[in-house]
Amino acid sequence: MVKFLISAVSVALSIVIIVMLLIYFFQNRLIYPAPYIQLPEPQAENIKKIALGDTYAYLIMPTNIKAKIPLIIYTHGNGELAEMWVDDFNYIVSKGYAALLVEYPGYGTAGGKPNFSSIKQTMLSAYDAMLEMEQIDSEKIVAYGRSLGGAAASLLAENRPFAALILESTFSSLPKLVKEKGFPSFLLKDRYDNEAIVRTSNIQLLIYHGTRDNIIPYSHAESLYRTRDNITLHSADCGHNDCPRIWKKIIPFLETHL
Repeated sequence: MVKFLISAVSVALSIVIIVMLLIYFFQNRLIYPAPYIQLPEPQAENIKKIALGDTYAYLIMPTNIKAKIPLIIYTHGNGELAEMWVDDFNYIVSKGYAALLVEYPGYGTAGGKPNFSSIKQTMLSAYDAMLEMEQIDSEKIVAYGRSLGGAAASLLAENRPFAALILESTFSSLPKLVKEKGFPSFLLKDRYDNEAIVRTSNIQLLIYHGTRDNIIPYSHAESLYRTRDNITLHSADCGHNDCPRIWKKIIPFLETHL
């Protein structure tokens, strides 16, 4: 009986170790599940493809620019591509804002591999490239990230000056989310922590989250909201991938703080 118990414990421990090793070595495929599709590049005359090392971004400009304009740097979710969001930004571009839709390394036709370091470098390169654009008002740049993109936007806001930050359907911290999902967070290599960045920043922040989100629970938005004062929180009766754009709430927020 004792030998049987020892054998059973040994088998159980072996299974646990194997599972932990699989999680550790294959976690990037879980965190960065780039879609196995390639979408055609946007062909509109007001859209320019910007090279950013191994990757790229799409700069969407309003027509008839007469003065320097504000810019929104947008970062998408982990299972999306930049091309998917071009149409969603037509409305705010029509209101006089420029939009830069950044692609992650290893996504779409971009080279490289997605990870904490490569995404951070991509974001810094994107921001610095925009400072060279004469039409862009460097004092009116906004970072806007959705889901995993919230971490990319927060990283950028931590390292470059911004007028405002918008976080949509994002986590307070990735280790916290991973732990909630039942995985060992100590194995996590890319430890995005939006809450820590927000806590030490005085940047104007708008949070938007679906109350029925079962991928990143609404409690993460509440946790971010409680981090400090002067944060705007909007919610909607939606999940993770079906929330409507709230430009008519975002624009007044931007007009107040830009």
